[in-house]
Amino acid sequence: MNKEKMLKVVYHLDEDGRKKDIINGGNGKREQVFYVPVTKRLLEMAKCDFEGNLKLEVKIPVYRYNYRWKNENDGDFSYKEYYISNINCSITEFSSPQTIDSILKAYDEAEKTRIEMEKELEKMNKEAYNEGLKKYQELLERKKEKERKLKEEKEKEIARLEALRKEQEDWIRKHGSQYLKDCLELGVKANLEYVVERAAIEYPGYVVDYADEADFEDRISPSQEALDELKRLRQQGIDSKIVWLTKPPMERKPENIDDYYYMIAEYKPREAVMIRGYLGKYYLFKEF
Repeated sequence: MNKEKMLKVVYHLDEDGRKKDIINGGNGKREQVFYVPVTKRLLEMAKCDFEGNLKLEVKIPVYRYNYRWKNENDGDFSYKEYYISNINCSITEFSSPQTIDSILKAYDEAEKTRIEMEKELEKMNKEAYNEGLKKYQELLERKKEKERKLKEEKEKEIARLEALRKEQEDWIRKHGSQYLKDCLELGVKANLEYVVERAAIEYPGYVVDYADEADFEDRISPSQEALDELKRLRQQGIDSKIVWLTKPPMERKPENIDDYYYMIAEYKPREAVMIRGYLGKYYLFKEF
């Protein structure tokens, strides 16, 4: 190694460091410069320009744990993968004047910290992976439970519809008109006619809002007639209520839109007793 070759060392002082430098007889400048003989280690750390001049700009690395997300199984299984980073993290200002020995010591301490962090890194990543795996397994369990419930609900709905279908067929065979019996025999759907015909027998005087067009408000101070009807229904355990009809119930919405709007415009709000959930879904209204 050329003993005559000198290395230019540049470091910066913060305000406290500049004050201490002045007390020690220094110039108190932020940028501090001194020269030292080149050693093998310093040569490896230094930058060399086109003229062969060596310069070490002191920046002590500050290592920190960072992480990025890792994904597996199309992203359902994700976890943190930790790594050591010193991007934009370095000590560039010192709070006291430095020597080459104190600077090298600071570099050594930073490297010692990095090595200790490397040892801890494997443990951190293992824990992060296990945590991600646990959450993924919980997600799979929730999905499985959701699918089970959906399947159960679907089976219940199929069973409910099958029961309603059987109930409808049984009723038609026992009580239905010839029209409904012919439809049943020929496999022709006639649900509207079935609901209307059955409601007319079971709840005479009531209109089925099959078209779901009725609208209503709460009825205040109802008539005695409506109260008597409500009492009769509730004694039978039927879900019912007195309402103020503001839009008429319809079995079937008129095909002519003008007829529909005329019917709505001409309708006068009135008192009615409403039955909810007829055959599981329909509203019936008896107007007074």
